[in-house]
Amino acid sequence: HTDKLLPSTQVVKLGKNIPQINGAFVAPSATIAGRVTVGKGSSIWYGAVLRGDESYITIGDGCTISDRVMVHCSMHPKELPTLVGNGVVVNAGAILHGCVLDDSCLVGEGAQVMDGAKVGKGAIVAPGSLVGQGKSVPAGQLWSGVPARYVRNVSDEEAASIVAVSLENATLAAEHAMECVKTWQTIEQEEYDFEQKTARNEQYYRKLSPEEITKKLGEIEYHEAPGRIFNSEVSTRNHPESRP
Repeated sequence: HTDKLLPSTQVVKLGKNIPQINGAFVAPSATIAGRVTVGKGSSIWYGAVLRGDESYITIGDGCTISDRVMVHCSMHPKELPTLVGNGVVVNAGAILHGCVLDDSCLVGEGAQVMDGAKVGKGAIVAPGSLVGQGKSVPAGQLWSGVPARYVRNVSDEEAASIVAVSLENATLAAEHAMECVKTWQTIEQEEYDFEQKTARNEQYYRKLSPEEITKKLGEIEYHEAPGRIFNSEVSTRNHPESRP
């Protein structure tokens, strides 16, 4: 067995189907394959997989598909695409399979929303819960458990937090995007600069002004040996103006 370095396959074409990424952040270790559309301002985080092979997947604008989320669709016994509205937050490790999520809802960590299920606008599925096949979570309700059941209505604070998290993740995605596009040469240079800056005196590390550079070059000009050597035979013997 020989390990090989393989290029990242963030976006995978399946047959004639090419994922459509419209101004969204896709982390380097995420995978989007086939009939998938991701809306503007959305973020697909590390380790997430969106696989639109049996049917299609649509992610709206301003959505968060967090780390290690699995999004798939279904074809049996009938075609069931996965449709995600705008401003939806799907937290880490959740599974979406052939389901519908309306605008501004939240699916908690490790929760599962299965074939034919629907989560209404502004609703919350608690972490670890299972919304079974064909079940419907009405708008503005909190469901929890395995299988998930109605617990209470979503509070105003919880509804506001979904919007806040969506906006916060959009800001974080922009920061991560800036780092993820850096080449390995840039990263190496930044690491070197950081080590130099932390290990040396601030005055030593600071960049010289053009005037200081000119002065420095003038001081060491005509030296045969490296370093600054002043008022010595070495520093003057090759300077034309110093000869008798």
